[in-house]
Amino acid sequence: MSYGGCPSWPPAWLWSGGYDNTWPKGEVGFLKAVMPSKIAPHIRCFLIMEHQEALYSGMVLLEDPAFCSQLVEIFQANIGNTLHDIGDIDLSWTL
Repeated sequence: MSYGGCPSWPPAWLWSGGYDNTWPKGEVGFLKAVMPSKIAPHIRCFLIMEHQEALYSGMVLLEDPAFCSQLVEIFQANIGNTLHDIGDIDLSWTL
C-alpha cells in the first residue's frame, strides 16, 4: 500500500490523548476506530489505535478510491484486533 511511491502502512501515529505519549512506531497497539474521509477523492481513511493506555491517530493514504473503500471495510471488520494482525491480512485478492 502506497501513495506517490511512499508506503502508507503502517501509518505514522500522532498522540491524541490518554496516558503519556510513548511515540509508537509501526504495527503496535489495538485498532479502536476507522473513519473514511468524507472529502473527495476518497483515497484516505483515518485510524484510531490504543497503545499502552494512550490513543493515537493515523492516516492511510492510497491512490485508488475503490481499494480505499475495500480497506475501510477490512479495517472496520478488524476493530479490536492488533495492528500487527491487521498488517498480516492477505490483500492479494483485492488486485
